[in-house]
Amino acid sequence: MAMATLRGDLILTLVVLVVSTFVLHPCAAHQKQPGCTFEAIYTFGDSTSDTGNLYNEPAGFANRAGRLPYGINYPTKTPTGRWTNGLVMSDLFASAFSLPSPKPYLGTDKDFKSGVNFAVAWATALDTPVLAKFNIPHWYTDSSLLVQVSWFETYIASICSNKTDCKKKLENSIFVVGDIGSIDYTSAKLRHLNSLRVAALTPLIAKTIAQGVQRLIDHGASRIIVSGSLPVGCLTSNLDFSRSNYSRAYDEFGCLKSLNSFAANHNTQLQKALEGVRAKNPEVTLLYGDAFKSYQEILHNAERYGLTKNNTLNACCGAPWKEYNYDQFSLCGIVNTTVCSEPEKYLNWDGTSLTQNGYNRVVNWILHQLTPFLKCNNAPKPIKKPISIAN
Repeated sequence: MAMATLRGDLILTLVVLVVSTFVLHPCAAHQKQPGCTFEAIYTFGDSTSDTGNLYNEPAGFANRAGRLPYGINYPTKTPTGRWTNGLVMSDLFASAFSLPSPKPYLGTDKDFKSGVNFAVAWATALDTPVLAKFNIPHWYTDSSLLVQVSWFETYIASICSNKTDCKKKLENSIFVVGDIGSIDYTSAKLRHLNSLRVAALTPLIAKTIAQGVQRLIDHGASRIIVSGSLPVGCLTSNLDFSRSNYSRAYDEFGCLKSLNSFAANHNTQLQKALEGVRAKNPEVTLLYGDAFKSYQEILHNAERYGLTKNNTLNACCGAPWKEYNYDQFSLCGIVNTTVCSEPEKYLNWDGTSLTQNGYNRVVNWILHQLTPFLKCNNAPKPIKKPISIAN
């Protein structure tokens, strides 16, 4: 979760890195786990996982992800509603398990045999009416996390008749709940709430995510990954909007310490909420993805990945006349913005989302950590160039 920045055009903060250090229920380690050849994948969250749901909502035609340069490195070289230059994390997870990309629930193609993508870019964790009680406005989509879960419940009711039947149908499926809540915090900041009042939302957001996970379990989910927040003080948009004149405000990577502390607090409260779900469901493999540590690991080893400080913090697509190649009034895809010549050498795509290469590095790193915890009989294959990704 994050403190995304937003002025003029609503900006989606890089939301969902589902990543490494996993917390596993102690009993689960002794249970025999099925292999990693999953039959289906179900994904929830926002831009890091959305394969086109926002684009298929009533106002979706207006979003920038439906126009070039978004999609310039997608297999078809066309924009698909994904908030990056190519593939998002749900595509890459699916590819690693030899599954086609999960199709967007709101799309026209209803072939969901291999899973469904319920994620919606710019979605909040809290429902719009809940935000309204805090006098926090929200725009663009009402497809919050629990709305996405309700879509799943509608879908699952169409393919199974009772809880036992659903559990059987989903026993070889994996669920990924991506980082979500950035837009809740952003909307609160737009209301000019002070930091303490914004932070007060965190327990409710963590509780809501846990409620969503419990509902998935109630309908048969048995293996679930839930992402924490990445270090949002490292995101290009936040570096631009919250820049400081004091060197001590930045860490060794050039990231803002205060925003990273906010994200760390969110992660702590989310993990506590998930502990409650885990205690109620000891038979379920519920994994916490430490996005914060994962992203810092990439920064620590930037040279190994061919990255420099500039291309870990700068946006690939944006405003070359501004520091960090980012201007909140001239966003990627708007007139006069440019695209870097080598997106594969950047982590950040548009200031709030990662490049396909950034997602690819993160997912490969996740899978390296994920395999032992799922007790896979066959390790997921490393992702290089996904061969066939369904739109």
